[in-house]
Amino acid sequence: MAGNANAIQSSPAYAIPEGVANQADRIGPQGGGLGDGLMGNLYESVRTNNMFYAVNQAAVTTTVALALTYTGLLVYNPVGNLKNLVIRALNFRLSVAQAGISQIWVFTGGAATNGVTTFTTELAWGTAMDCLKVGPNRNYGTARAVTSGVIVAPKLTMPLGGSFTAGALAGDTPSFIDMQGGIILEPGFYCGIAALTVAVGFGAIWWSEVPR
Repeated sequence: MAGNANAIQSSPAYAIPEGVANQADRIGPQGGGLGDGLMGNLYESVRTNNMFYAVNQAAVTTTVALALTYTGLLVYNPVGNLKNLVIRALNFRLSVAQAGISQIWVFTGGAATNGVTTFTTELAWGTAMDCLKVGPNRNYGTARAVTSGVIVAPKLTMPLGGSFTAGALAGDTPSFIDMQGGIILEPGFYCGIAALTVAVGFGAIWWSEVPR
């Protein structure tokens, strides 16, 4: 009996749906389906045109802490949108040494009436914002993004990285931070990157959009 179990585990197993003789779905030794999960947890969202990004294409200088007149990188779910934004990944990488001891943070905020009151420098779909399904068959999302604007009610939410001494020995951020859908933005609310002292660099925010 044990030998037979080993033979099953070392051989492919297939489940044939009733009435579909020419289709076989591969399953693993425990009966679990083997399919899109083999491609990674972002694959299905990208394949279905539901993974988007915003990246400042030139270095941006962040404002200090939670200033309401903001510069940096921020993704916003506009009021009246019928979708929520699910933050999937993000990061900020320094391009210039910071002038002093600092920390870089993810922050969130907004208001049901309007979380971004002025879009001073808005990113455009097809340039600094796009779908991660790269090619002619992609869709654009419903979010808006800015590198500068006026915001309301920001709150520090999660640290990204910091520095140990002024201008040297910078504690850089990890290259990719998988948020696993850990932040959901309802209409009127945003997610952005802030620094406790001025930081210069490039940010990226990836998200999916789901019905409310």
